Amino acid sequence: MALNGDRIVDVEWRGAAGAHSLDFVLRLQGPDDAFTASRPYPKLCLTEQETSKLAHSVELRSNGEPLAYVLGRKDFWSLEFAVSKDTLIPRSDSEVLIETLVDQFDSRTPLRILDIGTGSGCLLLSALAEFPHATGVGIDISQAALAVAEQNARSNKLDQRATFTLRDLKALPELREDAEADHVLYQRFDVILCNPPYIPCRELHLVAPDVLKYEPHLALFSDGGPTVADDDMDPQGLPERSQQRKQQKKDETSPQSEPHSKKKGRSSPSTDDPIRGSTPEGLGLEATVRYQKARLRVLQDEADAAIAQAQQLQTAQNSLKTEIDTLKAENATLNKKAQQSQQLLEKQRELSAAQEAKQRILEGQLSAAEARAEETQRAEKMTSQQFRSKDVRLNRALEELEKAKAQLQEEKRSHGEQMVTKAEYDQVVRDSKKLDKQKGELLAAFKKQMKLIDLLKRQRIHMEAAKMLSFTEAEFSKTLELG
Repeated sequence: MALNGDRIVDVEWRGAAGAHSLDFVLRLQGPDDAFTASRPYPKLCLTEQETSKLAHSVELRSNGEPLAYVLGRKDFWSLEFAVSKDTLIPRSDSEVLIETLVDQFDSRTPLRILDIGTGSGCLLLSALAEFPHATGVGIDISQAALAVAEQNARSNKLDQRATFTLRDLKALPELREDAEADHVLYQRFDVILCNPPYIPCRELHLVAPDVLKYEPHLALFSDGGPTVADDDMDPQGLPERSQQRKQQKKDETSPQSEPHSKKKGRSSPSTDDPIRGSTPEGLGLEATVRYQKARLRVLQDEADAAIAQAQQLQTAQNSLKTEIDTLKAENATLNKKAQQSQQLLEKQRELSAAQEAKQRILEGQLSAAEARAEETQRAEKMTSQQFRSKDVRLNRALEELEKAKAQLQEEKRSHGEQMVTKAEYDQVVRDSKKLDKQKGELLAAFKKQMKLIDLLKRQRIHMEAAKMLSFTEAEFSKTLELG
C-alpha cells in the first residue's frame, strides 16, 4: 500500500475482509475519505460486516501499520504463519537459514533442532516441514510470542514434533540435568537456529518508523530496547522522535543538495524495484550493503530455481506433447477398432436376429412334427391293433380255406365214387367264392396295412431327423459366443 499526497491509495487486497477468493482494488479518495471498491467480478458484493472490516483494515494500513499485522498472517518459506504485535514479521532474508539447512542435511535425517528466540516459530516450523523425521524445541522470553508459535505449530500440523518453552538465553548455562523443567533443553542438539536482536539502542534513529512503531522492541534491540530513560521519551513516542530527527537532518542539508533531491524525486519510479522498496529506511551504509547482498542472494536463488523450474516445465511440456501425439494415434487406432467392432456387432445382431427367426420357425416345425408324430403313433397303435385282429381273421380264413380245399378234394375224390346233388355243388361253389372273396379282402387289407406301416416308418424317420436338427436357445447363444 502506498499513500501519496493526494490521498489516493491503490491496494491489491486479498483476504483482508475474509473473502479469499476476491481481488479488490481499493481507492481512498476525496477530502471525506470516502472509499469505493472496483471488483473484477461485478456480480460479487461485500456484506456489511466485510465492508466494515475492510474499511478498518484500510485505515490501519493507511496509518502505516504493516500489512502482515493488518491481515494477521505472513507467508514464510512454504508455510503460512499467524503474526501479532508480540512477534516480529518473518522476513524473506531469514529463509537463507532454512535454505542452508536443507543444503547441509538429507531430508530423512532425524535432526534435533533448537530455535533460540523463536518468536512466531517460523524458522523452527519451516525446518520441521522440510525434515519429516526431525524434532525441535523453541525458546523465547515472551509468553505471548510462544502462544503465537504454538498456534502456528497447530495450524501447520507440526505440534507433535515441536515444543515451545519460556526461557531466557542468558539462563541456559544454569540448566540442570536433575531439574524436570530443564529436561526438554538438557540434550544434544544437531542444529541451533538463532535470529537474535542485533540493533543497539544508539542506532535507534536508523530504524524504519513503521518497524519502530509496530514491531516489538524486545525482538529488535540487542540491549533490551529503549526505555523512558532514553532521551526522556516513551517508546510509544519513538516513531515521532525518529521522524523529528530525520526532519532535522533534512533541514540541516545544504541548499546545493535540493536540486539533487528533486532529481531523485523525479526518478521515484525506481523505488518500485522489489529490492529497493523492501529495504528498511534509515539503515547505515554497511548494513544496507549487507541487507542488499542478502536480498540479492535470495533473489538470485529464486531466479535460478525459477529457471530450473521453467526448464523442467519445458521438458515436461515436450514429453506431454509426445504423449499427446501418442495418445492421439492410439485414439485413432482405437476409434477404427471401435468402428470395426461396431460393424461386427451389427452383423452379429443381424445374424442373431436371423438365427432367432429361424429358430422360431424350426420350433414351430418341431411342434407340428411332434403333434404329427403323436397322431402317427396313435394311428400306428390303432393300425397295429387292427392288423393283429385282421391277421387273426386272415389266419382263420386261411384255415377255413384249407378246410374247404380239403373238403373239395374229398368231394372230388368222392365224386368219382358217388354223385353229388346239384344243391350241394352250388353250395360248395358259393362257399368257395365266398372264401375267395374273403381271401381277396384279407389280402387287400394286408397290403393296405403294409403301406400304412411303411408310411408310419417314414414319418418316424422324419420326426427323428427333426429332433436331431432342433436346438435350444441356450445352445444357439453358446454357439454364437464360441464363434
